[in-house]
Amino acid sequence: MLPFAALAPRQFYDDIIVAQLGLVSPAPTPVWGRFASMLGIVKHTGQQETAVLIIAVAVAAVVAALVIAAWLVTRRPPPLLERFVVLTSAFVIVMFCLAGQFYYHFVAFLVPFLAASIGVPVSRLVTAVTTKGSPRADGPRDPRARARRWGVHGALGWLTAGLAGLAIVVAAVTQFRAESAGGSVLGPAPRAIDRIIPPGACVLTDQVSMTILANRFYSDVPGCSQMVNSTGTDLALSHGRRPSDGAGYVPAVAAVWQQAFSHAQLVLLSPINGDRVAWTPALRAYFTANFVKLGSHWKYVALYKRKGFDLAQARRAG
Repeated sequence: MLPFAALAPRQFYDDIIVAQLGLVSPAPTPVWGRFASMLGIVKHTGQQETAVLIIAVAVAAVVAALVIAAWLVTRRPPPLLERFVVLTSAFVIVMFCLAGQFYYHFVAFLVPFLAASIGVPVSRLVTAVTTKGSPRADGPRDPRARARRWGVHGALGWLTAGLAGLAIVVAAVTQFRAESAGGSVLGPAPRAIDRIIPPGACVLTDQVSMTILANRFYSDVPGCSQMVNSTGTDLALSHGRRPSDGAGYVPAVAAVWQQAFSHAQLVLLSPINGDRVAWTPALRAYFTANFVKLGSHWKYVALYKRKGFDLAQARRAG
């Protein structure tokens, strides 16, 4: 990053600092909602607030109990790895709660540390318990008594593994169902887009997840805009302005959007495109004069075609 900052410090500041600060929503996720995401509770509602907080406290108590139990049973303090993962998990959770904004994918950073915070003390506990029942630790004993102890330890081990496996399966099934149901957010549009839009066409959109899901993000049309983050582009080129703050009247922003629309063959707009596209009367007039809306029953996106662009022929050629 340093070479880029040295070569263009102002542009670097606008792209990294201003744009990211400008993306912060005025309505941040509440703390209990952040705990719900960290616990893997998807599509949480306000009625779950108390339950989420209780589960979060319970998980923290379980981790602390495991660390203390492993310490007492082994008569040894936690090793450096265990201290590192537990303290890092706690630090990351606090950081997530204090941050101005929180997104569900932040949890992916926490998961490895939290999993290790549970797995490492459990491993020490299991090792200590099984070692106490081993022939080397117990010395000569009645073979039948030793076999019974090994049987108990084996049963406990299999029970633990079975419960862990069951928890993983339940979590995976729950997540799969939630994400499958979440597909209704975009509806059938991504599946239809890859049938309607030919590969390689130049598609301009304020919702790039739509074209990415439909495998229509990349274009072989010369000069086609590869804009990934329309809001970030507005903020970076206008020194922190949004379309509602007049970003479209900043020459650099106006030029980017004019270039994008002038090369687009198709335009895919979400219902909130007004918060992302730096519309001005001139840009709106150009769009209206050069594009026509295609009929569709999609709820969350509208598709427009450039007048004179033969979509049927492009599909046959593609």
